[in-house]
Amino acid sequence: MYLTKKIIISMMFILPSAAFSSDPPPLQQSLEKTTYFSIGMNGFIGYQSEGEKLYTHILTLDNPEEIFKNIIKNRMSTKESKIYAACGLYYLNVENIESLFTENDKQEYVSVLRGDILTKIKLNDILNSVIINGCNTKLISEHK
Repeated sequence: MYLTKKIIISMMFILPSAAFSSDPPPLQQSLEKTTYFSIGMNGFIGYQSEGEKLYTHILTLDNPEEIFKNIIKNRMSTKESKIYAACGLYYLNVENIESLFTENDKQEYVSVLRGDILTKIKLNDILNSVIINGCNTKLISEHK
């Protein structure tokens, strides 16, 4: 009987801590590792990028704003994932998106896939386009 009480009391402390784990959700972790930014269909056969799929899926969750802000704040997130996060925040009508980015982030370059051409564009230029126009496929693909 005494052993059972000890186990129950131990479980009372262990289980709540597992429920409040600080690990980011799997979708956030996957998006944080994205190596190129692309909106719309790409390549010869026209496919949607994995990053865009993740970003649109996160929008359907209960806490997309929190996830996108966490991606932008995380120093380990790729610059490309931070642009997807900015797109998500724009879609959610979050104000002052630019203030979430560090000056260092803004000077970095982002790999952007347009059709089947991969280019590098300054993060600040893409961020300004997102803030003004959102993530409209046509407007981002025209930005050079």
